[in-house]
Amino acid sequence: MVANRSSGGKTRPSRAGKGGSRRPARSALPARRRSRAPGAPKPSNRQRTTLPIARSPIGLSIKQTVSAILLADGPGPLAAITDQLARLPVGEILVVLEGAGNDSLQPLLHHPAGPLLLSYPEPLGPGVARSIAARAAEGDLLLFVGGASVIPAEELVPLLVQTAAGADLALNDIGPRIGPFAEWEPEVNAQACLNRLLGRAELAANSLAVLPHAISRRVPEAAGYPALAIPPLAQALALRAGLRACAPASIRLPAMSPAVRREKQQVALGDHIEAISTLMRQSGARLNYPDTLRKRHIGEAIP
Repeated sequence: MVANRSSGGKTRPSRAGKGGSRRPARSALPARRRSRAPGAPKPSNRQRTTLPIARSPIGLSIKQTVSAILLADGPGPLAAITDQLARLPVGEILVVLEGAGNDSLQPLLHHPAGPLLLSYPEPLGPGVARSIAARAAEGDLLLFVGGASVIPAEELVPLLVQTAAGADLALNDIGPRIGPFAEWEPEVNAQACLNRLLGRAELAANSLAVLPHAISRRVPEAAGYPALAIPPLAQALALRAGLRACAPASIRLPAMSPAVRREKQQVALGDHIEAISTLMRQSGARLNYPDTLRKRHIGEAIP
């Protein structure tokens, strides 16, 4: 893994973290992040350095600190996406690139936003980059976007506004874009099913599996950072913990080839099965649907 801070083209090597894992080095970012004295212990997940409140060129003001996280699994318009993220009131921008050479990050090395760049030559697998980035980020609010297409900053504003106002999950409302129920894809049915099982039918088919979205730091604290690698599981655990969710914006989804769509469908279905299985282990086989009609003990007593 290669980690560096875009700062005048200088590369800052990563340092070994606890247990020999690799974690990006923390460096000073003018007007954004406080520097850490050499040899000082690195902050833990719960003792992060403080990001100053950022000002937004589009006039949005948020009292919490925001980390914008760009997830890319190959080459894409990363510089243009970073341009849009920099228009938001973010204290830092993290770019996680997996399964591609470092050449894809070259346009970001001198980017004025100074993003923290995390590069993994080999694919990490679906969702793993989310967990990594959330651990490395320092903001109170985390905004996740994909690396396939450029989304204007104005379309992302509702996600930040709602999380700043108290929502813990601000999801992308896919309702206007998925057509009638009879035309739903299998993973969309799974997303709606999970929300109903959690007693949150008003969320329809909206899911953390869909980018972009924003979450508060309370989500990984409730679900655990590893769960972010399996978005339906993170959503299930967060909602079961009583966290608040909404879907304030409908943002277009990038087009996918049939082969990529089939692969993502298989992963998504497995993720939802894992999420439901976890809930059943925690709350019983019937979840929120107790059986109060059958006198099962009588039937069980008959030899």
